[in-house]
Amino acid sequence: MFSARSAIVLSLITLGAVACSSPPEEAVLGQFFAAARLRDHTALASFATVTFEPHIDGIVTVFDVTRVTAERRTPFTRRAGSEARDEAKANSPVLQLSMNVRPDVDITKYDGQIGSKDLTIETPVKLPDGRIVQRTLIVTMQRAVLNADQEMVGRWIITGIRSCERLNGKC
Repeated sequence: MFSARSAIVLSLITLGAVACSSPPEEAVLGQFFAAARLRDHTALASFATVTFEPHIDGIVTVFDVTRVTAERRTPFTRRAGSEARDEAKANSPVLQLSMNVRPDVDITKYDGQIGSKDLTIETPVKLPDGRIVQRTLIVTMQRAVLNADQEMVGRWIITGIRSCERLNGKC
């Protein structure tokens, strides 16, 4: 059916598609900066708990992800008790936004973990005064992972963004 030449061409196309595909975090970052650039707070509210204000922080149109940390998971519980309720309340925005793609899931019924990772990006930022400066930004992303019969994993949301310059150049 397939000749050896067809198999090689198909393999090269598949390899190219895999090599050029970006991690899911990159797509969320692209959406974040596009919505921030337009000051679309409604869109941002669906997948971020922070913003990047063009009139204060500048505008990002392109970026390169240079580092992604391993996912760290912090457990949370929905059991009774004031300490557990305080912990669940603190994680509530992350839980709600991350699991928003699963409206059939009652997040109040599950214990789980909050997964976190930091992405370091290099980007030219157009500042409000018109200058373009190269910046290194650290973006924190989080998601909920609920313990059920089968683990339920939420989507990544953006919960923090900071400039290395604000950290005295330490990234």
